[in-house]
Amino acid sequence: MNSLFSSSWKRGVGDGGDIESGGVEMSALLPGAAAGASLDRLFEDVESIKDELRDLERIQRSLHDANEGGKSLHAAAAVRNLRTRMDADVAAAIEKAKVVKHRLESLQVARKHHTSTRKWICIAILILLLVILVIVLPIVS
Repeated sequence: MNSLFSSSWKRGVGDGGDIESGGVEMSALLPGAAAGASLDRLFEDVESIKDELRDLERIQRSLHDANEGGKSLHAAAAVRNLRTRMDADVAAAIEKAKVVKHRLESLQVARKHHTSTRKWICIAILILLLVILVIVLPIVS
């Protein structure tokens, strides 16, 4: 599971996801209530990802138990039923893993966007301060 997190954070991602498809979008943090709302939204998104991971772990345990139980089956019908159940669990696990991966990539895109926006805001503030110094310094002198 740690490799899922680390590989998602290390590699670059293409385009961001939208809200309807389970993606996450984090707006630039603004002072005041907007910052708190953005952080609340981020924490909600992280919590939903954790819930998906818990579901994925539950499916993995179910597959493991089915595998262990299948070792003692001898009837053809019971083996077919077990295989059908395990196939459904594998399909569900793959789908959950894709959703988790997509949401983690969306968080990464939001983090990159936030960092970039913050950098440009800092540059704009520095330029504004420089312009104010250039205008105010000659007036005061």
